[in-house]
Amino acid sequence: LCRGGDLFDRIVASGRLPERDARVATAQLLDAVAHCHALDVHRDLKPENILYLEAPGDPDEDVLKVGDFGLACALPPGEVLRVVAGTPQYAAPEVVNSTPDGPGYGHASDLYSLGMVLYVMLAGV
Repeated sequence: LCRGGDLFDRIVASGRLPERDARVATAQLLDAVAHCHALDVHRDLKPENILYLEAPGDPDEDVLKVGDFGLACALPPGEVLRVVAGTPQYAAPEVVNSTPDGPGYGHASDLYSLGMVLYVMLAGV
């Protein structure tokens, strides 16, 4: 269980994250996204879906976990999706503007979402 709450709640509580915390969180999230992509899974990254697993006695050792894969889907290499899904505030433009006969989107859209998460960590909500 991740009893440390979610990233969104931590951002709201402090206004924004210190740069060091955002840097550590981003490094962990890049690893998590790479792992998901290696398993051909992607979609719907946002602060509310990023959970803290608290390290006993040392908050600097907290570990982030990506959760809520309700909108996640399998996306084999070379395939694209054309369904609008996810949270618009964090979704890449190609996701939000997707149409059934359009060019579609792939794993790269998760990197856009991760960039939006980083922006919110540093700028606040």
